[in-house]
Parts: sequence; C-alpha cells; structure tokens
Amino acid sequence: MLLLIIGALAALIRLCVIAHEPLSSWLSGRIELTSPITSWNSLLEGLELYRRGIDPYSGDVFHGQPLLLYLFYNLEDYHYLVIPALFTIADVLTAFVLRSFSSNILRYIYKRQSTDFSNGFVHKDSKDIMITVNHVNKLPDYVSIVYLLNPIAIATCGTKSLLIFDNLFVSCALLSVSRGNRIVSVFFLALSTYMSFYPIFLVIPCIWLLLSDSISPPPKINIEKRSSTFYFNFTIAFQFASYIIAYCFWLAGFVGLSYLMMGAKYDFLRATWGGILLAPDLTPNMGLFWYMFIEMFEHFRSFFICVFQLHIGIYVLPLCIRLHDNQYATLWLLCGLIAVFKAYTNLGDASLYLSLLPTWAYCFGYLRQVFAIILCALVSTAMAPFMFRVWLVTFNPNFFYAMTLLYGTAQTFLIGDVFFAMLRYRYALVHGTKVKLVDGQPAVIMLNKLG
Repeated sequence: MLLLIIGALAALIRLCVIAHEPLSSWLSGRIELTSPITSWNSLLEGLELYRRGIDPYSGDVFHGQPLLLYLFYNLEDYHYLVIPALFTIADVLTAFVLRSFSSNILRYIYKRQSTDFSNGFVHKDSKDIMITVNHVNKLPDYVSIVYLLNPIAIATCGTKSLLIFDNLFVSCALLSVSRGNRIVSVFFLALSTYMSFYPIFLVIPCIWLLLSDSISPPPKINIEKRSSTFYFNFTIAFQFASYIIAYCFWLAGFVGLSYLMMGAKYDFLRATWGGILLAPDLTPNMGLFWYMFIEMFEHFRSFFICVFQLHIGIYVLPLCIRLHDNQYATLWLLCGLIAVFKAYTNLGDASLYLSLLPTWAYCFGYLRQVFAIILCALVSTAMAPFMFRVWLVTFNPNFFYAMTLLYGTAQTFLIGDVFFAMLRYRYALVHGTKVKLVDGQPAVIMLNKLG
C-alpha cells in the first residue's frame, strides 16, 4: 500500500514538472539532462520537418527512430493531454518493472544459497551473511522507491527525454529474461537495440541466462566448481543460434518497418544508429566523447571512434565467464558500463542501474570506497552547471570537462567496487567470514608495502 502511495505521489510530481512549461523548458535546455539523441526539442524539430513533407533525417537535427516519430506525429493533436501522461506512465511503469526484476533476482539467489547450504557447500560461519526472506521481501521495494523519488529521474522525465522509453524497454527485456519468457525477452532486446543500439551488448548475457540454470533450480554442485549448467553441446548451440536468429528477425522487422515508413529510404540509419556510433554531434554532455573528439585531429577520428565504441564490448565475455553462476550481476555491471561509456551520456542514464543497486545490498559490507564515490558523485553533479557557466565566461571547456571526468570516475569506481564486493561475498560464502592462519588461529588481513 505504501509503495502504491509513493508511486502515485511520484507520478503526480512528474506530471506537475511536465505541465509547468517554464520549468520543463528550462530542464530541456540543460545539457546535463538531455543529449542530441534523446532531446525533446530535437523531436519537435523532426516532427515539424515531417509535417512539412521534408525528410527529418536529411540534416543533423533529428536522431530519433522513425517509429517514435510516427507515434508522436499521431499524438500531436493531443499534445497537452496525452504526451505528459505517456511519459509519466512510462517512467513510473519502469520503476515497477525494475522492482519485479529485482525480486526475481533475489528469489533466485535465495533459493540457490538455501540449496548450497543444505548440501554443505556454504561455510557454517557464513550463515549470518546469507540472503534472508526479509531481503527478498523488502529490497525490491527499495529499488522502485529509489527510482520513483530519484531527483535526476524526475528531472529527466520533466524534460520529456526519449531516454524514458529506452529505460522502459531495457527494463522489460531484463524482466522477461528473469522470468524465462524467451519470446518476449528477445522482442524487447531487439526493440531496445533498435531504439538506442547499446543494448546489443546485453544480448549474450541475456541468452546465457535463458540457456543456463538461472531459470531452473541449481544443480547439487559445489559453488567453487560449478560453471553453471550452460554447456556447449549441439542442443545448446542450436538454441543459442535460434535466439540470435529470432533477435535479428525482430531487429530487421523494426528496421524494415521504419524503411517503409520513410518512403523506402535507409537515410534514417545514418542519422539514428550512425548518429550514435559515429558521434558526429559534439554538443557537450556528461559523457567522455565530446571533448576528446573536439581536440582530436580528423585523420585519427575513425580509429578512436572504433576504440571508444568497442570499449564496452570488451567487458562482455570476461564478465560472463567470471560471473558464470550469476549472470544477473553481469547484466547490472554492463548496464552501468553502458551508462558511463556511451557516446551521448546524461545524468538520467545512471537512473536505471543505480535504482537496481539496493538489489546487491547483501554484499554492501564489502564495499571499500563508499565515501570517495559519494563525494565524487555529489561534487560532479552539483558543480557541473556552474562549471558550464564558467566555461561560457572564460571560453575554457576544461572546467566543465573536469566535472564530466569526475562524474565518470565516480561511476567507474562504483561499478568496480560493487564488482569486488560481489566476488568477496562469494568467497566468504565458501570459505567463511573469519580468516584463519595455518595453525587455526584468527588472523587479520593487512596491506603491506610493496617490496
């Protein structure tokens, strides 16, 4: 009941922010909250061009997908009534989808730990750190509350950013995977890739989950030796290929429909996916691309574009292999990495994976850099608008770029620290929470100087 009240309050706040035109317009102009890909103002310009019979993708103004363009073109007559409600419902719905996803994760981990403990694969000293029913019941509520009451998420919704729909589709894909719904999960994976491309990096861990024992009860194998029930035999290879084919089919369907809508032209691909992958618009944002490519010589640009874009992809297989028994953690880590290293980053990109952070509260005791992460995140977020103003006065972009670097550093430290906490928690489950010497006496872990 309390969660529904909070949801209603969060929806009302979002509606008020969108309905207050001066506030919504001011937020839409903030480069910390919008990007050329997700900007509402960009969508309005694309709609105006489309209404006048001009190809909205002929220039470098609009980068949204044709299906979204067609949707809002048909809703234009109900702009003041339907569109604010559409953004609000999509954003609030995302919070509850994330809650269900978090609940599925915790239920799976709880059942798995219970089975391992009953089989003697969890150390007797580690019983106190195991997930309890209380975790399963309460932590998912915190996930939705964090998203609903997050000021950044509220402000992003107030800008009518298209990122709202990206988050919703990714959340639906993750929830479908956690429920083992293979058809729906592949559909939403393709739809989210069509919208923003970067969810393509989530395909392998999602299919790994669908083919592994993460949906079914775990086998009675030691945690240390278990490599999941994902074995590469002929049947698994055939199923893996079938998922890839289904994913490509849906993706090709969305692209084909867009092709027909745009008069049998593929020009929209250059402006949509090309706008994401080639990063031609160097409008300042909270990401790392814009400053690097402003300062870079043109003949180096193609090489470093490939390096920057493939940077996220290099983490996929190593994380899948290292976290083979918990691909949910892999998905969370990849969502965080995408939010940090995508071409056009804004503050709202972090809302998705930060909202899921309470899911991993059971291993927070092993975090090491909490103070530094919080300090860097607060300073960078609070000072970014002021440093942007200083840039305009001094004509020196280094002030603002320093804040974007600090913001990216805070997120990178957070992802790395949570990753370490997950591994340390897993080690404690198997070997116990008390470290002992060879003679059996309690020991204290100390960091000695090198050499």
